Amino acid sequence: MRRGSSARAPNYSPPIVEGAKTAGGFITRVLDYAKRDAGKVELLAERFEIQRVFDQIQQTFGPHADAEGIRLDIKCTYAELTSDAHLLWEALSNLVQNAIRLSAKGELVKVQALETDDVLVIMIADQVATGSNVIGQAGFGLDIVKQIAQLLDAQFELQPNRAELRFAKQGHEHA
Repeated sequence: MRRGSSARAPNYSPPIVEGAKTAGGFITRVLDYAKRDAGKVELLAERFEIQRVFDQIQQTFGPHADAEGIRLDIKCTYAELTSDAHLLWEALSNLVQNAIRLSAKGELVKVQALETDDVLVIMIADQVATGSNVIGQAGFGLDIVKQIAQLLDAQFELQPNRAELRFAKQGHEHA
């Protein structure tokens, strides 16, 4: 067999593969942002358990958090929402990714849903050291979250060490 005639795929080093995945993911997010900004996104409203989105967050970010020594604590919820599950995942993934990226080894990132009679709150909290009343999360991702919140008719609130998406409840329906 001649050298170089093997049908095997090249063995790229893990940093190169991860870099390509990260760049591809960023480009996809920028293109999605542009579509939403141009009004070219249709909402897919469906009734779903928020836990389904939380499970996707765990699968996506749990291994990275573990590798970085960050504790990712996603509280189980039975709350349901009628909304666009993919857009909700996109908003939450931006917030969780920022929280993990900015956290130090041993710190906690917590994701949970809280319900009252009037509102459903999905909260991401972290322990990122910030100055007094300084909002810890920054970057392009926050514009994405604000844009998605508006599309989902949710209120986005950012406080030091805490980000929230608030959905007004009408019975158990959310728009």
